[in-house]
Amino acid sequence: MTAADISLATITGLLGLFVPVVTTWISNSGKNKETERERLEKRVDELEAGKAKLEERVDAVESELDEVKHDLRNLTDFLQEIISGLYDLPWIQKKAQNLIDRMKK
Repeated sequence: MTAADISLATITGLLGLFVPVVTTWISNSGKNKETERERLEKRVDELEAGKAKLEERVDAVESELDEVKHDLRNLTDFLQEIISGLYDLPWIQKKAQNLIDRMKK
């Protein structure tokens, strides 16, 4: 075997090793990108689900706040009726019991 044959055999051998390594690297880099993309898509889905739950909670709290505001208006009106002096004690007691019963519901 001549030096040229040895050099050619060495180059061929190195290329034989180099090609599978590069192919494996390219293949894995594509998988990593896909894995990263899938992970990000999953995270986005989780965040959107969390957002939907928070929106439901906000709606529930806003509804409850509206009810509390309504109760406050009723109580304020009742207190104004009491201090007006226009109503006697039995009427005030009846109205107070009525308000208590409505707020318990």
